[in-house]
Amino acid sequence: MEKFVKYLSKSHLNRTNVALYTTEQGAIAKAEIVANGTVLGQRKFDSVEAATEWYDALPGNRDGQLANAIESLTDGRHFSQQD
Repeated sequence: MEKFVKYLSKSHLNRTNVALYTTEQGAIAKAEIVANGTVLGQRKFDSVEAATEWYDALPGNRDGQLANAIESLTDGRHFSQQD
């Protein structure tokens, strides 16, 4: 069973943020549309700490870091569909 922990960014891009969940096996980071919970992509991690470290190591300022995370989790599909 998944349990919501937090959003990894304090802002949203195109109504999308990266949500962090715990599971029995570790953690999952999901690119989600915040308004309806639609999952656009996800990645599993060994722990919440590992997921947070992955996010913190992404390049960019606040919005750039979030954009890089979303692109990584959606294999580059998210923003290309917005064009």
